Amino acid sequence: MVALNKILNPDFVRFLLADNNLSYLEILEEIKNHFPDFEGCSLRSLKRFCSQHGIKKQMAVSDEAIDVAV
Repeated sequence: MVALNKILNPDFVRFLLADNNLSYLEILEEIKNHFPDFEGCSLRSLKRFCSQHGIKKQMAVSDEAIDVAV
């Protein structure tokens, strides 16, 4: 986890997750492509990094789901 803090910028991860609508797996692939020799980067550690920095993936809600909820 500490290793991710050294290479990742929380704002950049937030941008990828929210603005570019990438999944956690897609972000993990990007990290591994840019840092192929980097150890300690897993899906679990990426999600923990996001949780620590208050980064959440926002899911779109369909109109049908809203109608059912209301």
